[in-house]
Amino acid sequence: MPTTSAEPRRGVEVFHGTSVKIGSQIQATGVFQKADYPGSWLGTGIYFWEGDRDRAVQFASGRFGRRYMVFKTRVRLGACLDLTQRKWVPILRDAYAELAERSRHRHESLVRNLGRKHYLDFQVLNHVCDTRGGFDTVRAAFRDGSRIYPTSELYDLSQIMIAVRNHSMIVGPTEFVAQGL
Repeated sequence: MPTTSAEPRRGVEVFHGTSVKIGSQIQATGVFQKADYPGSWLGTGIYFWEGDRDRAVQFASGRFGRRYMVFKTRVRLGACLDLTQRKWVPILRDAYAELAERSRHRHESLVRNLGRKHYLDFQVLNHVCDTRGGFDTVRAAFRDGSRIYPTSELYDLSQIMIAVRNHSMIVGPTEFVAQGL
């Protein structure tokens, strides 16, 4: 059921923030590591900020202090589970219902999101990708941070994230663009 996105063949510009240790491995091999831990917003994948170098720097420096690196590359969306499109809502609801039913049948509790740990989202999105198959990327917009001004629905850390499940969608070149001191 995945559909191929209409993004340009050259892909979209993305940024990846990481530790110096992992960044050094990326520089040496050109290979990014997939995040595969429960709590990741978009399920298993290599996480990028679409078009937002500053957000990648802010994330990396917040997580790794002065021992961070940020890379820029290009990603083709390919067969994309693009959560900025409403057509995927019923599929996510169905996947959630399937997981809830499986949990009830096994007399287990369904995992839940806890604050910024997106355990349920991770499970639902991986379930969709595993059972509907063929997704290269998952893309979503997130409202994050604080209101830009009182009563605003605009937030200072809003972002578009892309989780790359198929490494061949990274079409590069990969460039080192920032590092902590």
